[in-house]
Amino acid sequence: MVQANEDLDALQERIGWRFKDVSLLRHALIHRSAAPKVGQNNERMEFLGDRVLGLLTAYTLYQVTDEFSEGELALRLNAFVKRSSCSRIAETWNLWDYVNLGRSERNSASERSRENILADAFEAVLGAVFIDGGLDAANAVVEEYYNRFLETSDANLIDPKTQLQEWLHKQGGSSPVYRELKRRGSVHAPVFTVEVDAGDAGNAQAEGTSKRRAERQAAHNLLLAVGALQAQE
Repeated sequence: MVQANEDLDALQERIGWRFKDVSLLRHALIHRSAAPKVGQNNERMEFLGDRVLGLLTAYTLYQVTDEFSEGELALRLNAFVKRSSCSRIAETWNLWDYVNLGRSERNSASERSRENILADAFEAVLGAVFIDGGLDAANAVVEEYYNRFLETSDANLIDPKTQLQEWLHKQGGSSPVYRELKRRGSVHAPVFTVEVDAGDAGNAQAEGTSKRRAERQAAHNLLLAVGALQAQE
């Protein structure tokens, strides 16, 4: 672990924010295993950074396109804020070299433990940036390091309809059936109500400005209802 001033200068360059109060950054790097006293670790900043990350990522996704339904936005949000994504960003900052860990914690950290520590540290650093520079500063950090994941993460996301079909097949069920229940609105601005029937797994309904969007949202709703979506996140 290195935290000399010149090293923190290099870290701030990678983060993309120059702290007015560098003690905030130091605090964000203190893991509970190295905290001098109870409560003097980065967990409160992590709590704050997690909420800041969720808000700013949701706003970024909202601005990207108006094609995504609420369910599709939720899928993408989950992909961007999950621990592996946060850990990947922390790796680009070489954050492992800066996190203040207890000796036994550093020496015995498994790959999964390291990922969790890095993800927590990333959120804590983002919380520190927010405290130091406000929402605009935090947004600049999120945009720089999350925009690079927008296309790649989006390309790797499974469409809810495909996700539902794969889940049903794993359960030994048949493919879901989609039915248009009704259509309202004008010819130029229709709203479709669609139901997906998955047999013993149940059914769900959704609305959308196209049949495709309504079907995707219905599939997403059913995945949530059966608990399959949470299990795959």
